[in-house]
Amino acid sequence: MISDILLRDTITITAHLGHDAYGLNYSDQAIAAPAYCEPGYRVVRTADGENVIANLFAILPADIAIAPMDRVDWNGSAYRVIEVQSQRPGGVPHHLEVTLQSMTT
Repeated sequence: MISDILLRDTITITAHLGHDAYGLNYSDQAIAAPAYCEPGYRVVRTADGENVIANLFAILPADIAIAPMDRVDWNGSAYRVIEVQSQRPGGVPHHLEVTLQSMTT
């Protein structure tokens, strides 16, 4: 488990439910989660093979439910989850590394 000392930020995660006639559809309920957030820019490849610019990197505890396309709010801005990687040294879940892209609200 990752140390609470590193998780000095709080993010809000809203699950992506799919698309409807009005665009992206998100859950009515959001969860708050401890995180370490680091803003910055880098090019990453999505699961669909598209190159996008990521604006935020976050580290979360391993037991947080988060998936690509979920919405994350942090520091007054909204982000879309591009990728979630579970880090499992020795096969034991340790933390999640999440790559996010800024989105228009």
